[in-house]
Amino acid sequence: MIGLVILANGFEDTEALTTIDVLKRAKIDVTTATINEDLEVVSQYGHVIKANALLRKVNFNDFDFLVIPGGKAVYNHLLNNNEVHDCVMNFYNSKKLIAAICAGPMVLGKLGILKNLEYTCFPGCEDAIEGLKVDKNVVVTEMIITGRSMYYSIEFALEIVNKLLDNNTKDSILKSIKGIA
Repeated sequence: MIGLVILANGFEDTEALTTIDVLKRAKIDVTTATINEDLEVVSQYGHVIKANALLRKVNFNDFDFLVIPGGKAVYNHLLNNNEVHDCVMNFYNSKKLIAAICAGPMVLGKLGILKNLEYTCFPGCEDAIEGLKVDKNVVVTEMIITGRSMYYSIEFALEIVNKLLDNNTKDSILKSIKGIA
């Protein structure tokens, strides 16, 4: 099991890094990819991260799921990027899991993926999404998982674990990060 996480300058720190952390705790491999030629990505709060791969060189068939963190990266880089659109549509058409949090669901909305589906997102982002917004922290619908905001990053990541693996693994990770024996 291996996932692809798209990072671009301005990605929301917690949404990306917490999700990656939780997935790795569940023994799920994660590769980060960016549209930045030098692979260096600067988070919304100035942390410099070196992505594993250049998005345009990634073979999407090698991955089981896709994660799109939110943040200013969505507005400034992801929303109107054809490489990102091709990636998302490849996962969608292959019926692979796509998880997007905060502003990330706007990319799915732009591509028509959320039409007639329940979803959640950061308040105000729904204006750019045709779909059925619900007032929940995390929404799992078919092969799409959406999260409301940074605050719900752990819950979002645990739902990815639950969908990919099982509820027992999800519960085990939750106990571990809570410090419960």
